[in-house]
Amino acid sequence: MAKKRTLVRETVPAKPLGSVAETEKEIRELLKTDINDYFGYLENLKDNGEYEKFFATLEELDQEVRSQYFQGSAAEFKTFLEKHKGYSVAEEYSKLQQKVQMEKYNPVKSTDALEELLKTIVNLYSQISK
Repeated sequence: MAKKRTLVRETVPAKPLGSVAETEKEIRELLKTDINDYFGYLENLKDNGEYEKFFATLEELDQEVRSQYFQGSAAEFKTFLEKHKGYSVAEEYSKLQQKVQMEKYNPVKSTDALEELLKTIVNLYSQISK
């Protein structure tokens, strides 16, 4: 008489799903761009006088950071910043947007103004990406 073999089933515990906020945070971490790469590139563009590329890259950085937080427009992002990073960061973001527009369309580019702009960019986006 043949022995019956019993099948041993291994039970793998299901991974807890977690909250929506935890999942969003995980996704953000996965999507996170190394903004320091942008900072170095912007510095080089500024130093080489490639202003058009500088502003295009800055726009790309801004879109990249906004998309990490699932925010489409700059206005939506400002509202998001107010809620999650505080009023002063949101206000600084608004001021930066205005400065960028002024510098972008200024017919005469000032190295000092762009240096100051870059410092503000590095400082602000570093705070946002914490």
